[in-house]
Amino acid sequence: MYKMILILVVGAFITYGIINITSNDNVTRATENASDNYSLTKARNIANSTAETIFSRLGDDITWRVKSPASLKVFGGSAAYTVEDAFFAGDSLIKISILSTYHNNSKQITVYTAKDFKTPGFIPPGLNGAITANSQVLTAGTLTIDGRDHTMAGGLIAKQGTWGIWTTKDFVQKGASKVGGTYYLAGVGTDIAPTSVGYMPVVAQNQTYPGGFPTTPEEVLGGVANGYPQDILKQIAKIGLYGSQYVTNYSMLSFPLKGITYVELPAGDSCQPSTINGSGILIIHNKSINAKVYELNTGTFSGLMIVDDIVKIHTTIIGAIVSMTSGPSDGYIMSNGNGSVLYSKEAIKKATEFAATHSTTFRGKRVAIKYWFE
Repeated sequence: MYKMILILVVGAFITYGIINITSNDNVTRATENASDNYSLTKARNIANSTAETIFSRLGDDITWRVKSPASLKVFGGSAAYTVEDAFFAGDSLIKISILSTYHNNSKQITVYTAKDFKTPGFIPPGLNGAITANSQVLTAGTLTIDGRDHTMAGGLIAKQGTWGIWTTKDFVQKGASKVGGTYYLAGVGTDIAPTSVGYMPVVAQNQTYPGGFPTTPEEVLGGVANGYPQDILKQIAKIGLYGSQYVTNYSMLSFPLKGITYVELPAGDSCQPSTINGSGILIIHNKSINAKVYELNTGTFSGLMIVDDIVKIHTTIIGAIVSMTSGPSDGYIMSNGNGSVLYSKEAIKKATEFAATHSTTFRGKRVAIKYWFE
């Protein structure tokens, strides 16, 4: 009897020991698996974060390369990477190789991106002529407004232009000021050289803007539907990419202007530029739509000007101008002296190419990913 009890007790202890050891082994393996999975996930996150960092650097400088492995500390781990030119799948691309490590686990990824990340420029939907205005337009002096197409250097491109003036109100011509442009019949363009008479085929008066005239620079570029939510141009300007600038006082700007120049004046304030030399997109605006710029006397600007209220252009603008105010502060005189506004698709597309490319800083990647291998 006692032997039987002893056998049962000993057997119970042995069974318990086996179960306990097995349970401990299972817990240990589960812990190790969890630790491995965590480490692998961390390694993958490190690799992906390193890739995003490289994309950002390439977005700022598409010529940047790293031929010898460089290292980066990320999330308590590390990553070694190279950025090289490579030929893959019949295309000349940039090859990004990353090996990340976290504890004893590693992750390898290879990404191929395009060498040219730029987004093509475009003619904004809010732009309808060399001058697009939401108020009456008056020209005087010897101002020339020419809607015929021009190169960025000012050379004429025949039969490819647009309206000289497009306005929701009327147009008044005085003095020796001239207007020219291109009108179309059956899709064929006919140029009218700047003239003080006979310009009516290239002047569009009392027009209706579908949905209402733009009240922000982003709406001029097409608004949310075109990838430009409110204030995104201001955000890009504040970053300062490629010489972009954001100021609240025109005198604080550095010249020549580049990229996106955003001058946000206080309500009802004005600026009288000492120069307007530069290129890109120049915005002079506030939420009251009454920021005024007047007496543009020196410098040449190539690109797109989006302003609330512009008065007295006495210099050369190559590209186009959009004036958003419906009630100009100083009448509606575009000029009472010399000066010229020459429409240029090339200058406009060059300016909007920058805006389209760098708005993707906020909308997505600034490099075109072709292939991603893990």
